[in-house]
Amino acid sequence: MKTKQLIITLILIALSLFSTRISASVEDEFANTRGVKKGDLNKTGERGKYSSALRSKKFWTSEYKDTDLYGFSALPAGYFNHNSKDFTGRRAIAVFWSGIDENDQVWCRSLKYDSKKIERSYRPLPNGFSVRCVKD
Repeated sequence: MKTKQLIITLILIALSLFSTRISASVEDEFANTRGVKKGDLNKTGERGKYSSALRSKKFWTSEYKDTDLYGFSALPAGYFNHNSKDFTGRRAIAVFWSGIDENDQVWCRSLKYDSKKIERSYRPLPNGFSVRCVKD
């Protein structure tokens, strides 16, 4: 049991060290989309109207025309729900890890199949979210 706890602790430390870089790349990508004012990026809730411009053209159960205008190609992978030990929201939501705060809350950006808006929220750390890797 101690080995498992040590591995989890090391993973969390590694993620917290890299979360600034991950956060910067995801936040920059969202800042470059229309409909989201730069001053609004740090607020929680939904805003903007261009999530369909970030969604891939395939795999979504969306009522909107997904255009992937910016080449972000967000896939509706859902997220891992720690409580149910299952993936939730496949084909309906993309939740991207964008940072971690001092209380071990994960900041996320979400694209939903039934909304044109982009959501910023925080969720408990044990859950699993997508990350966006960007080559420098």
